Amino acid sequence: MSPDELLWNAPQLGGLAARQWETIVEHLLRQLEAFLQMELRRAANAFIDGDESFGFSVNFWSAGAVAPPLNLQIDGTFGASVYDERWMGVQGWLYPYLQGQRLATTADGHNHIFLRYAKIDATDDDWEMAGCTGPSAWRSFGWSPDTYGEFEGFDAWHDRPDR
Repeated sequence: MSPDELLWNAPQLGGLAARQWETIVEHLLRQLEAFLQMELRRAANAFIDGDESFGFSVNFWSAGAVAPPLNLQIDGTFGASVYDERWMGVQGWLYPYLQGQRLATTADGHNHIFLRYAKIDATDDDWEMAGCTGPSAWRSFGWSPDTYGEFEGFDAWHDRPDR
C-alpha cells in the first residue's frame, strides 16, 4: 500500500505499526516541503504510541533561513488521529518567524497558520472524505487564533527545545 492508502485505511486495519507510521510521517513531510517550497527537518520521535496505534504527532522546522535579511524560518507540528472510529484527520500548525521572532497578526491574536492534509477533491468542511478520490495534498486555511493558549511561549526561534 502507498503511504496515503495506509494513512486513510488505518482505522479499518486496526491501527498501524510504528514503522508504518514512520513511512507516513516521512511522506507527509516530503509533501509539506513541496507545498511550502522549502526544506524541512523533523524531530526524531514522532510520538507514536504502542505497536498498533491510530495516530502520531511530530514537530518540524525549516532546514535554514531564507530571504535574507528577513531570515524567514518556520516551525510547526503536524499529526494524524482517528475520529468517529472510522476516519483519519491530518492537520498541522505552522509558526512563521522573521529575524528570529514569531509572527502574529493584529487581528485577535492570530499567531499560526492552520494546515490540513486531505484528498484533493474533498471540500474544506469534508473531514470524513467519504466518497472522495484522487491524490492527497496539503492545504492552508490561513491565520488562526490560539484559542486555548496552547501555542504560547515560543515567541523567539531559539525558544523551541526540540531542535
